[in-house]
Amino acid sequence: MAATDQINWIIYPLLVRGIGVVSSIIGTYLVKAGPGKSGDAMAAIFRGFLTSAAISTVLFMIVAFFYMRDVPGGWWRPFLSTSAGVLLAIVLDRLTDYFTGTEATPVREIRASTRRRPGHHDPIRPGCRL
Repeated sequence: MAATDQINWIIYPLLVRGIGVVSSIIGTYLVKAGPGKSGDAMAAIFRGFLTSAAISTVLFMIVAFFYMRDVPGGWWRPFLSTSAGVLLAIVLDRLTDYFTGTEATPVREIRASTRRRPGHHDPIRPGCRL
């Protein structure tokens, strides 16, 4: 049993993981590029990711409200914790896209540095500045 003698604190994270799995499956099915947008796959993937995040957040609130209602501290604390995790995942996704996306400044600078000096293949040095 948990230190608070409430099993809710053990079951809630399991419910959160289950919600995450279901919402990511739904988001996967919603990833579609629009007509004529075959080159913008990352935007379609990000839309699916945001859809999954929105579905998860709403379901986290519902589960926290009904399942964690009687825990000390209130149901909103577990909900805010899981919502903060979703927000951090979105921020991490955007940072990863910026530093690894082919249209972002860091990757373009590394690509340009390898093209400026023929015969000199040292893309490591500009990459270390990141």
